[in-house]
Parts: sequence; structure tokens; C-alpha cells
Amino acid sequence: TLAHGFDYEVTDGDELAFRVKAEKLISDIEDQMELDQVEIEMPRENGEIVTVVADRGTIHLDSNSATLDGSVRARTEDGVELRGERFEVVRDGRQLVSRSPVTFGKDGEYRGAARLLTYSIKNERLTLEGDVVIEGVAGSEADGSSVRSRSLTYDREEGTLRLEGNVRLIRGNEYMNAERLSLTLGENERDVRFVRAENGVSGRYLPEPGAGEIRSRVDFSGRLLYAAFEEGSRNAKQAELRGRARQLASFDVVDESGLSRVVSAPVVLADFRNGEVAGAEAYEPVEIIERHSFAPAFPLRRLCSERATVAFDGAGEVDTLTLDGNVDYQAVDMQATGDRIVARGAGETATIVGRPALAVTRRGDLQAPEIIYRSAGTVVAQGGVRAEMREGRGTSLMGSGEST
Repeated sequence: TLAHGFDYEVTDGDELAFRVKAEKLISDIEDQMELDQVEIEMPRENGEIVTVVADRGTIHLDSNSATLDGSVRARTEDGVELRGERFEVVRDGRQLVSRSPVTFGKDGEYRGAARLLTYSIKNERLTLEGDVVIEGVAGSEADGSSVRSRSLTYDREEGTLRLEGNVRLIRGNEYMNAERLSLTLGENERDVRFVRAENGVSGRYLPEPGAGEIRSRVDFSGRLLYAAFEEGSRNAKQAELRGRARQLASFDVVDESGLSRVVSAPVVLADFRNGEVAGAEAYEPVEIIERHSFAPAFPLRRLCSERATVAFDGAGEVDTLTLDGNVDYQAVDMQATGDRIVARGAGETATIVGRPALAVTRRGDLQAPEIIYRSAGTVVAQGGVRAEMREGRGTSLMGSGEST
């Protein structure tokens, strides 16, 4: 031992790179100092200090760097702690690096682990690689939340979080999977302002709980997702979901009764009001299937077209459904084709317009420029009607404009 109570400042020109304290200076040979029971203080640009303590340390004065070994712990002033067996202080004290597994966390909030870590002290940029896992601590606000990916980069200055490789994000009953996920965070670093997800995208969205119960949910899948959220809230404002040529995007709104409406198309655009889906547009080709979520194999309605617009009410139920271009409408007791269909309510009425429109029921076939179908089993045609009746029970045909 050469000295006790070691205290030394490493500088980069006129700027302090980091300050080193140790209980013992073991050796000092050719600009390399061996220390025991080491503490290093690394300053941020905002004046805060990141403190790193270790059982042993080596200071390399020629490169303004340090190597720390044995139960290394780094702690920020806001309570984030990093732990590992070997850390390096590099780039004149600007970065803290671990090339071996690390654990990290914040008291009472979250904890995590990764195989590699790079922490840029000056600009507060943290990169984790290799089996990254972050979980909320039981009893905290983040309880039930978790993040998993192959790599993660958090840039505090930009307010962004980027994840890559088998990403899975969970928050309560919500989740999202993707190969690549980028989040823009709010000022409090808890709320999400914008989401961009790529490749293998799937998930479930729920509006933020309010005074009443949650009324609906959205299950989705596709290749690319953009979503914007209300400031200071978990509620979505807008979303754009894109699929592939052979794998359409899927946007499934399930209301409080369990009735599911799946919109499948290359592009689906959705607007939200108070977190609930208010409307959606989809573009060629479009398929909409209505079914009970507890019996998905038995569709109630199936609709196909080139374009579709869906307006939802406050409970997530369809208010108006408009389809344009090569429309095919299939209900339990009727199939219709035309150029345009406007359906209101949960299949209560549907107006089919065509040149001509065609409706096929168990009772007969009906052609007309406009056909109105009612869920009570009545089909009404107007103007230039042509009908072919079949014997047996089924939907009644009632015509106007021409006798049927």
C-alpha cells in the first residue's frame, strides 16, 4: 500500500472528467494506478453527479479512463442504480460501460437486467443489449408492466425509447409485440405521446379508466403502426395500421357486450374520442366481419368492398357503416352485392345501391337500384324491381315501385 485516503481529479483540458476517491492506493506505475475500495464521481452537464463504487479499480491517466471490478454499483441522484461485476469509465468520463451482465432499477418503481450496458453520462443516453428485461415493482404504479427486447436505447434529452428484437411491451391488460418499437415520451417520462412499431406488430389497446367502466377494447395486428396519444393521458387520439400485400392489417373493436368487429385491409385509419374508437376508414380491399368474441367461428355479418368507413358510438358499437366499390354483404339470412352499402346499427338496417343491386335470401332473389334490408327479416326494393320467388320459409320480400 502506497497511501491511504486517496483523492484525485482526472481532467480533460480545463474540464473535470471525473473525480476518484479510494481507501488505498496499491500501486502507481507508468500512469496506471491500482486502487482499493474505490468511488468515482462523474459530473453531468446539469450539475448532477453519477457516483460509482467498487471493490477495486484501475485508473489509466494516459486515456482518462478507469476499470472497476468487484460488486460495482453506479447511482444517479434521482435514485437509478446499476449493478455489475465490471464497469469501465471511458471517453474522458463521458461513458460508463459494462461488457458483462448487469442489473438495474429504481427504488419502488422498476427493476431490470441486460447482458451489456452503455451509459452516456453527459447527454443521459442509456443503451442495453442482450435479453433486456424491465419489470414494474409490486405495489408501484408500474406494477403489472414489463418490457422485453434484444436491445433498448433510452435518450432522456430527446425523450425517446427505442426497442429492437422480439419486443414485447405489457401494461396491465394492454400489450404490444413488434420487431422494432419507438416511443416518444411525455414531459413526466411516464406517458407516451407517439408510437411507431414495425414488423410483426400485434397487440391490445384499452382506453384509460375513467369515472365509468371501460366499454371497449381494440385488438390489432399488421406490419406498421403509428399512434398518437392525448398529452398527459394513456388515451389514443389517432392510429394508422398498415399490412402487407398478402397479410392485411387487422383492427378488431370489441364492445362491452363482447361483439367483435374485425376490419381487415392494407390500410386502416382510426380516430379516437376520450380513448374510445370514434371512427375508422379502410382502403382496398376491405373485409369486415362481425361475430361474438366468445364464438369467433360463427360470423354474424361479413362485408367486403374497396373502401369502408365505420362510425362508432361511445360504447364501441357501430353507428354507421359505409362501404363503396364492389360491395359484398353477407348476413345470416341474406347475401347482397352492389356498388354502395350504408348499414346502421348492429345490422338493424342496410341500404344497398347498385346498377342493379342484388339481394339473395332463402325465399327468393331481388334486383333493384336500391334495396333496403332490415334485421327483422324484411327486404324492401325501390324503383325497377325484379324478383324471383322460391317456395319455403325465409325472409319476406316486399317491393315498391314495381310489383313483386
